[in-house]
Amino acid sequence: MSTSSLTLLNQRLSSRPEAVREHLAQYICDHLDVIEFEMNWQPSEELKAELERREKDCYENPSDGAPWPEVRERILKSRK
Repeated sequence: MSTSSLTLLNQRLSSRPEAVREHLAQYICDHLDVIEFEMNWQPSEELKAELERREKDCYENPSDGAPWPEVRERILKSRK
């Protein structure tokens, strides 16, 4: 997808109600395995290692994370 396509997609999505954007984001997250398969995308070894490191860290230090509502609130505040 080109940069101009992504810009256009972002413009169109930003005009949609927040609930619609949240639903779309959740749908994408729920279907990443299908999207990845269909795109035949393969993560680099570096990315695989980073994701594994992060997963391990999540299990070893669960209190270091933040719940989604808190993260979401920070993101929304940073956009203002």
